[in-house]
Amino acid sequence: VGRPVDGVELQIRDRQGQVLPPGVQGEIWLRSPGMIGAYHMDPETSARDFQAGWYKPGDLGELDPSGQLIHHGRSDHMMIVNGVNISPAEIENCLCSHPAVADASALPIHHPVHQHVPVCAVELRAGAAVTEEALKAFSMSQIGSRTPSRIVILEKMPRNDMGKIRRV
Repeated sequence: VGRPVDGVELQIRDRQGQVLPPGVQGEIWLRSPGMIGAYHMDPETSARDFQAGWYKPGDLGELDPSGQLIHHGRSDHMMIVNGVNISPAEIENCLCSHPAVADASALPIHHPVHQHVPVCAVELRAGAAVTEEALKAFSMSQIGSRTPSRIVILEKMPRNDMGKIRRV
């Protein structure tokens, strides 16, 4: 993503709020002089997201040794498979690196034993053709056990009015 702009402080913290060193993934916390301190008429969410002048947007990331932010996706999208955290962004980035894939959206399916099972929808590039099996093999070669159990090829990814992929 890059470095924060002048006047914006950025830290990566663990779930207990402790600052993490470069190279360790955690929650992104931000602070700047012009930032709001709460949501309008929403004290419960404000208490969760604003703490001691810092804002927690709900994103996961890490800082590399040079201070560049590496974004790992939303914390509320995290999947847990047999106790292992899997970021949907990791699956999506993997599949989007395949030459036939234009876009991807990974999400968890709840499972009574494994907690979650990752699945993914993909939209192919114009004129491209690839099978689910080929995409799963590609994914397995790139991210191993984080490979989605099912990959569905869609004609067009569902999007909201803002152009964001609808995950529901």
